[in-house]
Amino acid sequence: MDSLSNQCIHHLFQEQAAKTPEKIALVMGDRKLTYSVVNEQANQLANALRFLGVGLETPVGICLRRSPEAVVAILGILKAGGAYVPVDPDFPEVRKQYIIEDSGCEVLITEKSLLNTLPFFEEEILLVDNKSLSKQDSSNPDVAVTPDALMYILYTSGSTGIPKGVCGIHRATVNRCIWMWNQYPFTSNEVCCHKTTLNFVDSVWEIFGALLKGLKVVILPHSSSANPQEIIGFLHEAKVTRIILVPSLLQALLKTRPDLGEALPALKIWTVSGERLTRNLLQKFRASVPHGILLNLYGSTEVAGDVTWAEFAGDIRKLERDVPIGQPILNAEIHILDENLQPVRPGEVGELWIGGIVLARGYHNKPQETKARFIPNPWSGNSILFKTGDLVTTDNNGVLYYIGRVDNQVKIRGFRVELEEIEKVLAQFHPEISNVTVIFQENEETPETKHLTAFVVPSTVNLDAIKQYALAKLPHYMVPMRLVAVDELPLTPNGKVDRQALSGMSGWRFRVIDSKKHPQTETEKLLADIWQQMFHVSPISKDDNFFHLGGDSLSVVSLLEKLKQEFGVYIPLSNFVNEPSLASLAKLFDKYKQRKPWTLVEVHLSDVEIVPFEKQYLEQTVALVSESFTLREPLGVSLGLQKEQFNVFSEQICRNCLLENLSFVAFHRLSGNVVGFCLSEDFARSQAGEFEIPEFLNPIFALLNSLEQLYIKNYGEVKVGEIVHVFMSGTSFHSNGAAIALALEKKILEVAVSLNYKRAVTTCTHLVTTYIAQELEYQRKYAVQYESFEFEGKRVFSNVPAPYKEAVLFEKVLEKLSFN
Repeated sequence: MDSLSNQCIHHLFQEQAAKTPEKIALVMGDRKLTYSVVNEQANQLANALRFLGVGLETPVGICLRRSPEAVVAILGILKAGGAYVPVDPDFPEVRKQYIIEDSGCEVLITEKSLLNTLPFFEEEILLVDNKSLSKQDSSNPDVAVTPDALMYILYTSGSTGIPKGVCGIHRATVNRCIWMWNQYPFTSNEVCCHKTTLNFVDSVWEIFGALLKGLKVVILPHSSSANPQEIIGFLHEAKVTRIILVPSLLQALLKTRPDLGEALPALKIWTVSGERLTRNLLQKFRASVPHGILLNLYGSTEVAGDVTWAEFAGDIRKLERDVPIGQPILNAEIHILDENLQPVRPGEVGELWIGGIVLARGYHNKPQETKARFIPNPWSGNSILFKTGDLVTTDNNGVLYYIGRVDNQVKIRGFRVELEEIEKVLAQFHPEISNVTVIFQENEETPETKHLTAFVVPSTVNLDAIKQYALAKLPHYMVPMRLVAVDELPLTPNGKVDRQALSGMSGWRFRVIDSKKHPQTETEKLLADIWQQMFHVSPISKDDNFFHLGGDSLSVVSLLEKLKQEFGVYIPLSNFVNEPSLASLAKLFDKYKQRKPWTLVEVHLSDVEIVPFEKQYLEQTVALVSESFTLREPLGVSLGLQKEQFNVFSEQICRNCLLENLSFVAFHRLSGNVVGFCLSEDFARSQAGEFEIPEFLNPIFALLNSLEQLYIKNYGEVKVGEIVHVFMSGTSFHSNGAAIALALEKKILEVAVSLNYKRAVTTCTHLVTTYIAQELEYQRKYAVQYESFEFEGKRVFSNVPAPYKEAVLFEKVLEKLSFN
């Protein structure tokens, strides 16, 4: 056994702080704390805790969000000999109170701004923003703590209807760290990210995996947790090299940036855990991040987070079945047993049992549950096995594959959820409720849409009231998105609730609302239709709260992405989260619709014909090019270009395109108007062409040329007939812009393939064209940031309106393509 296993987490941190006292340990925003500062502040807190009576294995609550203070608080508690108990500030008050009372916390660490969320706590409170702490002794406390001492109590969902606290020890956590350090050693300049809430076991590795090796940990602000775009920007800015995340968040990041590998070039090791990794998501990741390493880790809070691992790097086409959970980590014993606790044969399905030093002690104050899940090892009387409840099998090489559960436990965004706990809470709402069954539903193609549906008997129960009751009793991720009131539940032949039959039920909830609450404006009605489909609730009230209906951080991102892609309206996530009612969203929609560079649908794709660009369409196309470029193209808008001044150049561009057969327009059959265009030409000819560029367009062409020259420099000599250049597209204000533009560009690629072009390139300066390039599976090659681009010594595009940030050159290989 590694000698480090005989040390505690805080001892290892103290040793590291002594080795690298001036090295940066924690970063959050503009704040940077060195190892010596973190150690001294933790010592001051520890000595204050000792004065309050905290000693060996004393539970101490932490009600803080991710921050340097939270890390210091954990270390301070451990240095005092205690065990930390995370109390999520966003939990309902009744759940916070239960965790604090059940764990026996008589001391709680928090900050002034959170005091009003803890009115029930009447014991000792230490405020991390109290300056008096700095007067405490800053030397390392001399407290005898062994590796088998209690380190934390983390509360998870419980099948009995109340949460249960898992008692983790130092030795198991240190073992988890040692395995990762040995298997995937750090280099000296790596940067790790802390982005998980403290009550989730992965936060332990996020914090200490890096700190105990002298590395820098950057802390994601709480306000950015639900915004994939901000998370990506944060990871890019901090040059993070490793991250751990749940698969549903990885899916959201890939949806936001399909070129995730290029967006985050420093990030080399990606770890997913907490949810099932699907083959579909793995394939998307590998296509986006071809040179990164993806680790699929399996485990639970009872086993210090992770006990098996599988690595995916390079070609994954050899996978012949589902994504494996791999093989055991250091000092983890794996047993696959039948109902009689006998080993199953290779290839057979059995329940996974785990042994070794990875185990927690059991459940706090729950001896019966501990006895049922932590049993004496039948083959070794001196050790314990943990019953995971997970069904697994192995292949011929002993590699583990997850099959499912033996009970009704599920994982949502990495958090364990016992469906029985939700059912018991909902059943307590009113005496008339005779039965509640909660089911978990998900779609492998869109893991971010996984949700809970509760079926309640009888059909007369007030579902809106139940929803509010649940929000006051359960963490948000445990509140069912959908509630359905029924007179009876379907049963199997043996009299049990038929959960499979429930999965096939529509789950729609119909209700009566005050007529004054019905959506009034056209925008409210449009959004209400979208919400109805998302939540299966009808009708939608204009006062409905998105999150109370069942929305979460991932579904709100999907909603805003839908509004951006389908209607061209970009609404900042923070604006909506602050006012999440339907009426508020409608106001934001109308507000940003006025700012957006394209508008709502009137002309539909079904009424449009995609035709070759010919002379008969010249006049209308010239006008549309000028309109599109000066009124909706962000570069044109930022320079204040006028439609009239662009007309002459627009005609010059269009006449040149008439000479080639690579451009198309969208012709509206009903009005006889051109409602969209996509202009393309041979890339080699476009580079040799001699346009008379008006002076007012020089900055724009300089920016576009810089991207094209980067491409040529890397590509080499470009020959005629080799690359098609899709250089300008646009649609009418009165058309479904994204759908029509997508149809136009698909047509151009189809023709390019028929003419034996090998590649296509397109430069995207607009959200819609970027979206289209991604939809058509172009690969991102080069980008120029608007704010930093200089023309003749001036940053001419620094005022480009949000959310535009960059111009991107995309490339698509056309060989072996086929179009239906």
